[in-house]
Amino acid sequence: MKKVSLTPAQGKLLCYPVTASMVTCADDDKQNIIAITFIAPVTTDPNCVMISVSPKRYSYDMIKNSGEFVVNIPGPELLYETQFTGRKSGRDVDKFKETGLTAVPAQAVKAPLIDECWGHVECKVIKTVDVGVHTLFIGEIVAASVTEGYFDNGIVLGEDKARLIQFLGGMKYGILDHGTKAPLTKDQV
Repeated sequence: MKKVSLTPAQGKLLCYPVTASMVTCADDDKQNIIAITFIAPVTTDPNCVMISVSPKRYSYDMIKNSGEFVVNIPGPELLYETQFTGRKSGRDVDKFKETGLTAVPAQAVKAPLIDECWGHVECKVIKTVDVGVHTLFIGEIVAASVTEGYFDNGIVLGEDKARLIQFLGGMKYGILDHGTKAPLTKDQV
């Protein structure tokens, strides 16, 4: 196959799609939602996830000061709300009020869950790493919850089950709503 060269910025797009999430945070009497697509599991002992947040973001200081965050996984019916929480600043608007999303208490952290999301991963920050214009917050998972029927030793995808918003870069999105099991050998293809 013939290959063509890409710029580093274009090369980054080869790493997409990534799951879009809405991360909630709280500090003192304030709470906020920030759309995050730079998110990934990073280790299994302890179980941790990483989110990447610019220090310019309103949520940055809330996460840094509280040492906690919740990754909320929305379905495609929440695409508008997900985009809104990524495009508007919590300095200017109450994102829960403006989107109509419902904050409910988490199990183990002060940051709230978003009730309308089907998955929730509660984290306590164990490490931060400054990389370029972002800070990586590595959070140990201290609690997690999911809509009943959406998990069976992994996410259960389907039209009436879990559906993931996949961020493709720019303003492009896709929906992941089914999966297949990969064969173990070429003979099983």
